[in-house]
Amino acid sequence: MRDFAELATVVDHLVPSAPPIDPALVARLRRSLGGAPLPAEESDSRARDAQFELYVAAVCRQAGVSVELAEPDAIVTTAGVRFGVAAKRVRSPNKVVVRVKEAGPGPRDRTPWHSRAEPRWAARPPFAHIAAGSVEALRQAPRELLRVTLERHKTPILAGARGTRLVALLASLVVPGMVQPGNLVGRVAAMSVEIIATPTLREERALRELAEHLAGRPPLV
Repeated sequence: MRDFAELATVVDHLVPSAPPIDPALVARLRRSLGGAPLPAEESDSRARDAQFELYVAAVCRQAGVSVELAEPDAIVTTAGVRFGVAAKRVRSPNKVVVRVKEAGPGPRDRTPWHSRAEPRWAARPPFAHIAAGSVEALRQAPRELLRVTLERHKTPILAGARGTRLVALLASLVVPGMVQPGNLVGRVAAMSVEIIATPTLREERALRELAEHLAGRPPLV
């Protein structure tokens, strides 16, 4: 379900309504369709890595941010400042430092690292699952889960960022959610922009603007 929803977001916000289409986008779309049916079954993560890179770019464009598909994975421009975006899927807490360091090298533009904390390790008790008594309560749950996850792994994140060009972490979390009673099932999402290095004043203003844009996205997806 998550794969279909993410690919739909990519198509809606990155694929133009009429030709021409960016060859780089076509290549990444083809690569993203080549993975295993389920994440747990994949022996090669490149397909879902490409899907996640496109999803990050699509989410930023959906939020009204200028996006280019370029190295490291995307370039976003906000408040006149260009940031390189390195999108990394973090599937184990033991890989946090490694993934942060991988995101560090980049072009001359400063790099916000965009990470997804995969639910199988982020959603630990008291967040073994997300269920709520109302839609509004469900909207708030992923924000708290993301906050707790980032706080829990703050030390390895900062350790991995040390000595790199990383300036901020743009974190996302997407997990299944259910409203009881009624058994309404869907997907809930949260995003957060966390500054992890000392930015310039222009960069800080731009990152705050980026956070405001992304905060306007619907939490139920």
